[in-house]
Amino acid sequence: MVEWRGVRLCISMIWVPLIFCSLVGFAQCSEWRLARNLDRILKSSGLRRAFVGVMVEDLKTGRVLYSRNEDFLFIPASNEKLLTTTASLHWFGPDFTYCTQVYATGTVSTDSALDGNLVVVGSGDPTFSETFGINPDSVFSSWAESLKIRGVYRIAGSVVTDESLFDRERLGYGWDWHYLSYWYAAEVSALSYNDNSVQIDVLPGDSVGATASVLLSPRTSYAKLTGTVLTSSPGTGASVDIRRTPSTNEICISGSLAVDQEIKSFRVSVSDPALFYAHRFAEILKENSIEVDGEPVVSDSTPVSATLLFYHYSPELESIIGVTNKGSENLSAEMLFKTMGAQAYGEGTFENGARAVKSYLATIGIDTSRCISVDGSGLSRRNLVSPRALVKLLHANFTGGALTNSLPVSGSAGTLESRMEREPLAGRVYAKTGTLDQTSALSGYIMALSGRPVAFALMTNHFVEEIGVIKSLEDEVCRALVHYSPRSFGPKGGRHRGKVR
Repeated sequence: MVEWRGVRLCISMIWVPLIFCSLVGFAQCSEWRLARNLDRILKSSGLRRAFVGVMVEDLKTGRVLYSRNEDFLFIPASNEKLLTTTASLHWFGPDFTYCTQVYATGTVSTDSALDGNLVVVGSGDPTFSETFGINPDSVFSSWAESLKIRGVYRIAGSVVTDESLFDRERLGYGWDWHYLSYWYAAEVSALSYNDNSVQIDVLPGDSVGATASVLLSPRTSYAKLTGTVLTSSPGTGASVDIRRTPSTNEICISGSLAVDQEIKSFRVSVSDPALFYAHRFAEILKENSIEVDGEPVVSDSTPVSATLLFYHYSPELESIIGVTNKGSENLSAEMLFKTMGAQAYGEGTFENGARAVKSYLATIGIDTSRCISVDGSGLSRRNLVSPRALVKLLHANFTGGALTNSLPVSGSAGTLESRMEREPLAGRVYAKTGTLDQTSALSGYIMALSGRPVAFALMTNHFVEEIGVIKSLEDEVCRALVHYSPRSFGPKGGRHRGKVR
């Protein structure tokens, strides 16, 4: 009997801990399976020589579900916009709007002339473009009508743009020189018109050997087109090269376009965007029968005696960051970056923008000595951030809604519209993409099939595979995450398709 009691005691000593551990550990069994799946994906030959960092967190419990190189620093590419847009919400609030003001420095004479200048004071508003649903030429035309109502049909002086809110460092530190002709590397100014770029449309001629038609939009004399595109044989495709000479607005076009090709469109950046703004405003005034005697001018100040005539408000900040993140718009991110610098430290510089972002990150517990921000868009390869920092930022901004609603959505919106389009991923991944040469990142939120919200950061640097291979592996990681289900904590196999909240 004593021996049997001893046996029973031994059995209980063995089974009670096992039962306890099984109950406590049951929730972790799916985490183990998730880790195994992620390990398998990350061992892919496409990533074998790459530097990969990952961190995944259950947002309900704060539990880290998976991590790899989570404290190492990576080039974030456009994931840098997560830092910029959340910091802007911190500094300004979601209801913030930009206000661009128009002043007159003289009085209206008896011959309907303004004996002075029209001065447009820039506020850093990035939304003066069709990208944000605004036709800037229509706004200029409305200003022209307002002038005529005031009896002004001639500007004796000039159209002047005051860009003093920002410095004149137009390009971010570390931007590659071969980007600079393109719209995504547009110069930064406190005044922006048409994303500080022009569009060039090329149409093939009617026959092989004919000169292709080249159309500039807007139709402005600010940019000068040179070169020729020839029409080539059917089936030869398009081989059109467009380059803007640095520090000028001379755009050279060359190459060929097959006779059976449709129109090809290109967006090209302009030099000195504040002058572009003044130039285009003067052109619209003339189109509306208001003469301007002087040449457009860029200034660093507005006379204190100037009279405010009218102003233009931007959409609210929550809408601005929605366009910025969904479309990965670089210029708007840079203008937000410098606007924060001006708000926090008195001048809109890249350096002050970085200080403002770091100040915000410190408030949510991120070690800013482990982050480097040199621009707002992520175009620079000098930016560095860790997966842990990104997940901490995502965790801090999860409940607010503004960041979540601004992100691309798998299969339906933004830069994820054509990715992860099928079940079970469609509509469940809310994440910011990021791409540079040999650099890719995807960070955001996933609503798992179980209904459990997950934050993740996936960063890959120094790969040699085609970018499509890396994107496919990112999608596979998301597929593994969408099946995450801590069974003892919640419902099994839910089909919730609503927005992440």
